[in-house]
Parts: sequence; structure tokens; C-alpha cells
Amino acid sequence: MYDLRAEIGWSWLAPAFRSTGLNKHAKFAMMRYAFEEQHFERIEFKTDEQNTRARKGLQNAGGIEEGILRSHMKMWNNRRRTSIYYSVLKNEWPGLKATIFKDF
Repeated sequence: MYDLRAEIGWSWLAPAFRSTGLNKHAKFAMMRYAFEEQHFERIEFKTDEQNTRARKGLQNAGGIEEGILRSHMKMWNNRRRTSIYYSVLKNEWPGLKATIFKDF
């Protein structure tokens, strides 16, 4: 808790729920709780550089691409995954609520 940061992990959605806004609603609820109730300073996300759907979703939820960890982890098929980190900072949260999350 000293760093006042948290990572929001993977989203697993059945194909029928993709592109419905469900994931964006879930990210909103978790970020609202983290920033407004727990007073975190930073929320982090990471995804595989090859997962373009997840990358677009994180950007649509206000995530800012920060950096790349090359050959970050070994995948189930022995491929070495390169991970991309995204974040939202506490001072960015009010603006995101007023813009991309304004209808929630």
C-alpha cells in the first residue's frame, strides 16, 4: 500500500460480450474504487503486444502506453511474450470521468 498503486489484471470475455462496453464498465468501476475509495495514485495495466484488441480497449479506457518489457514472460506455447504497460494516474481520473466515462 505504500506505493499507492495497483494493477488491474486480465479481462476474459466470451465472444458474445466483446465490443459491448462491458469491459469498459468494469474498468471504470475498478478505477473509481481505486482512486475514490482507496486513494491510489496510479493504476497499471499490461498486455501482450500482439493483443491488439486488449491494447485498443486499454486506450479506450484512458490507459496511456508507458513502456515495453521485451521477452517479458514465457507463454504456454513457449513463445516469449513482449508486454506493454499502460497506466492511469490519479490526476488524470477526473478528466477521464468527465469525458470517456461521462455516461457511466
